[in-house]
Amino acid sequence: MFEIMPNYFEIFAQNFSDLGGFSYAMPFLLITTILFAMFRKSKILGDSWIINGIISLSISFMVIFGFPISTGFSIATPLSMFFMQISVFILVFMVGTMMASIFYPNMQEWLPTVFKSRNWLMIGLAIGVAFFVTSGLVGVFTTGFNTLGVDQQGNPAAPRDVTLIAAGIVIFIVIILIASSVGSGRVKGAGGGHE
Repeated sequence: MFEIMPNYFEIFAQNFSDLGGFSYAMPFLLITTILFAMFRKSKILGDSWIINGIISLSISFMVIFGFPISTGFSIATPLSMFFMQISVFILVFMVGTMMASIFYPNMQEWLPTVFKSRNWLMIGLAIGVAFFVTSGLVGVFTTGFNTLGVDQQGNPAAPRDVTLIAAGIVIFIVIILIASSVGSGRVKGAGGGHE
């Protein structure tokens, strides 16, 4: 009775995926852009944007096209999980900051002073490593060491036990770092207010 209208975005996404857009094109563009920006910012290869571009393109070709073909480990799914986890974390942090600013009136003045400490750099690094491990990107480095883990097609897969143990250790370290920085912040804040 009712005809379901075709979802053109779904058709486009499926065709784009069939052409290798999510497996090759998007990760290639992302890695090329990040590498080019890092080379330009650090000036490690000089000021020439041509040299920086050629090196970034070469590394991206090796990572995106060479690695999956030689090892059979696709980088698309772990990369999308990694960026999805980071996006959710940033969204939760921003909503939490906005809600905290309702109750804490000088939030804009207080936040920059908090993030200048070295503890927050370590917390950010630990959170990044945790996302790296839990998203499955650690499988990129452990693919060569995997002797038992094989997926359905017979290609090497990331070892689940090692990934889960490493993820648990990293998450435990993140919790300890956050707890220690919150605890030391309370001690400093309590002592500083009575002077």
